[in-house]
Amino acid sequence: MSELFHFCCKHSAKDIGRYGIIVPIFNPGIGARLSWFTDDTTLSREALGLTMHTIKCDRMAFLYQILNVESCEPFLTWARRTGNPWVGRLIDDTKRPEHWFIAEQAVRARQVRGAQRV
Repeated sequence: MSELFHFCCKHSAKDIGRYGIIVPIFNPGIGARLSWFTDDTTLSREALGLTMHTIKCDRMAFLYQILNVESCEPFLTWARRTGNPWVGRLIDDTKRPEHWFIAEQAVRARQVRGAQRV
């Protein structure tokens, strides 16, 4: 698998902390506890699904590189495997889910971009 990255806001960066552990959080939109990643950091906020329509945090302020990518799987593979009925609500013509990856367990990461002290 290629390199994977995780974008997040300042609040989430604080949760990742100095040890660089990304812990999955419950996503009520699809009813699952996941962490989200991408293999393409050049994609737009819309394509990554990191819009700010309902929250004020900049969900792309910090960037982390995932250190144990073997713990992650493509989002579309996960969606097929689990048969999650709510996946369709995440995808529209502006999204690029072929570049989304998820993990159902904690993963290790190193900070690439953002304030060094959060």
